[in-house]
Amino acid sequence: MTARVLPLVLNEQYLRLLSEIDLAFDAANATEPSPACRSGCTQCCYGAFDVGPADISLALQGLMSLGDAERGVVMRRLREAASAERQAAAELSRSRTSERGATVGLRSLGEERFDELCDELSGQPCVFLDELDGRCLIYAYRPEPCRFTGLAWQGTDEALDLPCPIELNVDVPAVSLDLRSLHDRVARIDQDRALARAGIPEERTTLASGLDRVLAGRAGGT
Repeated sequence: MTARVLPLVLNEQYLRLLSEIDLAFDAANATEPSPACRSGCTQCCYGAFDVGPADISLALQGLMSLGDAERGVVMRRLREAASAERQAAAELSRSRTSERGATVGLRSLGEERFDELCDELSGQPCVFLDELDGRCLIYAYRPEPCRFTGLAWQGTDEALDLPCPIELNVDVPAVSLDLRSLHDRVARIDQDRALARAGIPEERTTLASGLDRVLAGRAGGT
């Protein structure tokens, strides 16, 4: 595998930004007698969704931080999940192209077809989910959408609702957060050329497809 240097400084900047979501989430989720959203619940760990370049880079760092055995298992899952996504995308777009490295992205498929793909794969577990104990193997490096999921969010002129699939937080009021500022700062990180130089796809894609594409490029020495 040809090594490319991960943009670790950029990843650290992104983690600091994501910590704003975590702090707001934890404060809203701190209900008695125990938090509604807690370790061991895996209800939101199934299905495909779109992530940005910074999320792919962060998850790749998480993948590389795993021990050899766990990393090997995850990489096998990645190949299988990405293959299933490419096949589903090829069928939706009536394309015969489903080779490894083919883009399964929001821009290339279009929002409607991408949503159809996500619906079709709604039962697919996240490749980083340890289904035995409900643990996320890269919890500290998990993508932005994972951190938002479970609550409603309200900014000054923007709202976001990614409810808990089993409605554990249905009575929790919307969390106040400057979503526009946060999304603008995420976009600036996503557009940083250090990500492209590290081989991270620029298009929003799924976690499995994005990571598989990076790993396929590294294995091929590109």
